[in-house]
Amino acid sequence: MLPLVTTAAALVGPAPALSIDRLTVRLTPDDHKKMSSLSTSLATTILSEHGVVLLKGALPTELVDEAAAAVTDSFGQCRAALKDRGLKPQKPFAFAEIAHRSKLRYDMQVAEAATALPRALVESPPWRPLLERCLGEDHIDLFQGAVIAEPGAANQQPHMDGGHLYQGTHGYEQAQNPPHCLNVFVPLVDVTEENGPTEFWPGSHVLTQARAAFADMSPSVSLAGARGDAIIFDYRVVHRGRENAADASRPVLYLTSSRSWFRDAQNFPEERLLGPSPKAAAGGAGAAAGGFGGAAKAKPKAKSKKRK
Repeated sequence: MLPLVTTAAALVGPAPALSIDRLTVRLTPDDHKKMSSLSTSLATTILSEHGVVLLKGALPTELVDEAAAAVTDSFGQCRAALKDRGLKPQKPFAFAEIAHRSKLRYDMQVAEAATALPRALVESPPWRPLLERCLGEDHIDLFQGAVIAEPGAANQQPHMDGGHLYQGTHGYEQAQNPPHCLNVFVPLVDVTEENGPTEFWPGSHVLTQARAAFADMSPSVSLAGARGDAIIFDYRVVHRGRENAADASRPVLYLTSSRSWFRDAQNFPEERLLGPSPKAAAGGAGAAAGGFGGAAKAKPKAKSKKRK
């Protein structure tokens, strides 16, 4: 991790933006089953320092095609269920399976889709050595989902997916903790400037740099991954999904992993769309996590506002 100091340069003005190459590790077909020790070490160093790393050529396209089919199937089920309930996709809602995060931006779980995600992608992705190094060999899978930005989706507000541990009681004065949760984004289409890359504030996973990112006092970089790429980032890094000005949807698969003891109880409510709920969410659909929370103005102590 970066040292917790404020440099003279930080007092004068923002540092220059990082180039995408500084955040990129280029993988070879030999890395498709398991990243080499060299690739893993390089990716871990970038992730530790900047909070995000782009793995170019991480997956074969046929595996991405299988994942895209599962996401399409799951999204179709959710839309049909919303229609059956008389709910319009343009309106705020939040269920255990899907939430409308902001205008035309949907965060959906795909674990229960009729078309399952490829086992090779879920159980043994090539970046597993990186997850083990950052989160421990006993790390767990929290979410398997997708964010679908429909044409017309607007820019999100900058946010963290989960924030810092103990932030509610210790604020920004606590010591920097190691990562406890990581997200992996897998673009299911080629992401361009037109259909909406994810904008990251490198280094903002570090407490002393997070406030600068929220105050727009530090440089950002937009990562537009292509099919076959993967973007891995710390749950605490400040980021946002940019607008989709294209004519087609922009689906991105995400796989969330964490240390064995961590659970995310903020991003989805208990009320179910596709089956009986263990306990109805207070206030009905959209009352818990989700709704249009992802579009709310972010503050340094923001809670989860998932996702790209």
